[in-house]
Amino acid sequence: MKKICKRCGQPVIINQDYYDVFEGMHWLCFHLSFEHGNYDPDEPCDDPSCPWNRISESYRADYSERNWDIKLIACNSRQLIEMKLVDWESKHLPSMCTQIGFLGGVVGYKGKKVWYELSEVNNFIDSLNKLNEKYIGRAVLKSMSPREFEMEIENIDKFGHFVLKYSFTFYEYIGDHRVESLINSGFEIDLQTICKLANGFTKMINMRYSNNP
Repeated sequence: MKKICKRCGQPVIINQDYYDVFEGMHWLCFHLSFEHGNYDPDEPCDDPSCPWNRISESYRADYSERNWDIKLIACNSRQLIEMKLVDWESKHLPSMCTQIGFLGGVVGYKGKKVWYELSEVNNFIDSLNKLNEKYIGRAVLKSMSPREFEMEIENIDKFGHFVLKYSFTFYEYIGDHRVESLINSGFEIDLQTICKLANGFTKMINMRYSNNP
């Protein structure tokens, strides 16, 4: 006789021997019902055995061996953005390109390349420095291609709490049909991360000029 999970209604196969221990559910369904707390089912919880935490650890282990010019980690350590300078343009419209990797909840991406006008990057650095000095305002960085990538950092109170919000737009083709996917996410960061971001972009600009006088 099949053992059916009380939560999802699907057969329990792998953990049949623990069917009663897990209250007549899959282990994952049991975890979401009794151990995951008030966290969204699509985000990691405080339990180290939570599968989303395992996904995050695997992602970070993969990236720990790579060299990135910028690495931004959320205050809760569950989300991150990493960026690396990969190309630049000086002859026509001064611009630079970074490769981006990010992890937000259970969504991760490792290879997106984004172009920015150099003036946009310089304005972003100036805004970050003002945020660091005065704790007020916001800093915004937008890609050259509309809606492809946007990052915004804003102070949310007078105590120096900052939020980084970002969005990516992806395009995939199914035959001749183009499908657009949009990812929006964000996380809390501290002043040290703001300084790291400003210094990282400044370093990339300096690298750009040192290699392309």
